[in-house]
Amino acid sequence: MKMTLDEYHTQVLANLQSCRDPAQARTLMHEVDAALTRDRISQSTQRVFWGSLGNALEELAQETTRMPDRRAATALIAVVVAAQSLIEQYQLRNASGSPGS
Repeated sequence: MKMTLDEYHTQVLANLQSCRDPAQARTLMHEVDAALTRDRISQSTQRVFWGSLGNALEELAQETTRMPDRRAATALIAVVVAAQSLIEQYQLRNASGSPGS
C-alpha cells in the first residue's frame, strides 16, 4: 500500500528524530530527495513538502530547549541543522527548475 505525501512527511520527520548524527540525517535526506524524484512528484509539490518539513524541523529545534539531556539535545540540533541545509539546497534547486543534484 502506498502512503500519502503527508504520511511520508510524518515518517521522514520521525526518522530524522531517530538519527544519531548529521551524516545519517544527510543520507536520509538524499534518500527522500531521490524518492520524490523517482515518484515524479512535481516541483511545486516538492517545494511544499520541503517547506513543511523545514517548518517541522524548526519546531523540533525549539523543543530541544526543553530536553533535560543536553547531550541529546545538542545531537538533535546537529541533525536538524544538517537536514535544514539540504532542504535549503533542494528548495533552491526546485525554485530554479534545475534537475537533481
